[in-house]
Amino acid sequence: MMDYETFDRLHRSNPLLFSLAMEIFLDKGRIAIQESSREELTIAILQKMTMLLMEKNLQGTIHTAEAFARMDTGTLLDYARRSGYYIGEGAEEEN
Repeated sequence: MMDYETFDRLHRSNPLLFSLAMEIFLDKGRIAIQESSREELTIAILQKMTMLLMEKNLQGTIHTAEAFARMDTGTLLDYARRSGYYIGEGAEEEN
């Protein structure tokens, strides 16, 4: 069983992989994952990653990063905080 410290460390150290694993868990469910082979889970993860890396998603990500770059830092941080996305050292204290 996973304890909170491990859960939190995984979330903070690699949020992309953590989110991907959580999506697979939420999509398939506990029992399906427990009954799936590593090969089946690998296929599910690769399918999810393929969707993330499709050209339209890549272009959307680039567009969003460019929009972030045009924002005032204070506004960006304010928007992130208000939406629950914490950036920087205060992120650990806020969560």
